[in-house]
Amino acid sequence: MLDPTPTIDPLQPGNEADADLNFVFADQDDIIRNRLFAGVKLQYYVFELTMEGQLTLKGSSVDDRPGTTDACQPVSDTTNCDAKDAAGSQKAFMFSAGLDF
Repeated sequence: MLDPTPTIDPLQPGNEADADLNFVFADQDDIIRNRLFAGVKLQYYVFELTMEGQLTLKGSSVDDRPGTTDACQPVSDTTNCDAKDAAGSQKAFMFSAGLDF
């Protein structure tokens, strides 16, 4: 169980409702995502230029629990559901220049 407000003590008078904010992440299996990576390094004498790029594909894994066909909801108190990876694609680019002695 996670406490989103760790600096507030729910045992203090007036803060009793803070304990109701605690939550639990839905229990799920491993999520598998594919990532493509490419890079190039150009070097002339001691000068170098490096370029890299990554593309992480959109998530499509589903934690298919036996005995249920219900999809997990964002706010749910059950762990007997099928959690779907809803992550979108991600891109990252890096450029660098340097001296290589």
